Amino acid sequence: MLYNRSLESNQMPAIWKSANIAPIYKKGRKDEVNNYRPVSLICILCKVMESIVRDKVMEHFVKNKLFTNKQFGFLKGRSTVSQLLQILDDWTKHWNQVAESM
Repeated sequence: MLYNRSLESNQMPAIWKSANIAPIYKKGRKDEVNNYRPVSLICILCKVMESIVRDKVMEHFVKNKLFTNKQFGFLKGRSTVSQLLQILDDWTKHWNQVAESM
């Protein structure tokens, strides 16, 4: 009910918009600022709503075939590894065509 009311009114509770930013160490010297990345810690209710909206948007895009065949990553069954395999296959086919025409 809370999520529906928020969506219908186009407003979110102010607490959902605030976040705590925490620096997460990556690598290198710990005394250098560039060796940290910021991570935003937001309200769990906001994360749940974000997940619901994302799932509905993705469902709409997939159902209506709005993704191109060139879209990899962030889609089920279409990882960046499958993209690399696809491009390697395309290059191999092209190379074979070039070799046959010589």
